[in-house]
Amino acid sequence: MPKAINNSIKFTFKFTEKPSLLQYSILLNQNFFVSLQVKTFLQKTYMESTRQEKIARMLQKEFGEIFIKYARQMQGTLISVSEVRITPDLSIARIYLSVFPTDRAAAVLEQVNADTKALRFELGNRLRHQLRIIPELNFYNDESIEKLSKIDKLLNADPFLHTPLDEIEGEL
Repeated sequence: MPKAINNSIKFTFKFTEKPSLLQYSILLNQNFFVSLQVKTFLQKTYMESTRQEKIARMLQKEFGEIFIKYARQMQGTLISVSEVRITPDLSIARIYLSVFPTDRAAAVLEQVNADTKALRFELGNRLRHQLRIIPELNFYNDESIEKLSKIDKLLNADPFLHTPLDEIEGEL
């Protein structure tokens, strides 16, 4: 167990046997120790070729501009492209969208999936001189911001205010 010096907060973490689990250990004072296992998602679990990375960056830039126009139709909604992953044969692109406010994410994602053909056509018009074949588009909701806020909430739990950790852990 880590030792605290002068009632300071010490934060440590380590990877467990499973690469998708990260163990956080928080020592808030000498009497209060919290150990959590939080499921994390690794950003890149496979090696991408230089061509894949270039095309993914190009698609992310173009979709960013497309979704600026697309979000104007939905008042009060902000859509950003957080990540684009493309298969090695360049035929399928997985686009991860962050939607603010998060309560509208399901409706926005449903609308985007309904308009996939129009979005692919718009992308084809923009990239017709750079790509021979426009990849098939699959859109996903990026929940990494929500997960980060839950972890931040856990880390900022104040033991002196007697915040029940059971309530916070139940949200994960």
